Amino acid sequence: MDHALRFCRKHCQPLRSEDLMKDRAMGRTGYTCIRHVFCSLNVLIWLCACGILGAGLWLRLAYSGYATLVPQYSFVSADSLLLAAGCVTFVIAFFGCCGAWFQSRCMLITYFSLVILMFLAEFMLGTLAFVFREHLARSLKEELLYGIEKHYNITREPGTLSAMWDHIHTEVGVLN
Repeated sequence: MDHALRFCRKHCQPLRSEDLMKDRAMGRTGYTCIRHVFCSLNVLIWLCACGILGAGLWLRLAYSGYATLVPQYSFVSADSLLLAAGCVTFVIAFFGCCGAWFQSRCMLITYFSLVILMFLAEFMLGTLAFVFREHLARSLKEELLYGIEKHYNITREPGTLSAMWDHIHTEVGVLN
């Protein structure tokens, strides 16, 4: 018992304010480490969002005619989805990084709220797509067939529906 008391008096001294200031000045606190890691991860996510935006922009400029394959649902084309996902990810990562770096409670609450909303939206859309998968497949097939039957032989100008279908068949190997 006496040995434990001597050990505690020697090693369990309360922290002095000078020690705390030195730790804060040198950035060795756990909170600072977590803040820097959180900010770094959000910068990485922000860079990925820039890549997603670039890919969406490239698809929009290089393959703009593919959105007309299913004109009724052109808003869910790959380029539109990538642009929307890139913008949303860009904004969310911005709030997370700036909120951590500047220690802004408002930005961190906004970041947390946006992450929760995105998770709920993804869960809801995934569930709806699973529940209505047969209807979605049937509707997509009908729209593609309608586009081929009604608009295929009208004109062969670049960027039109018939030119896009010809390009797809050539690339896949249907037409030689």
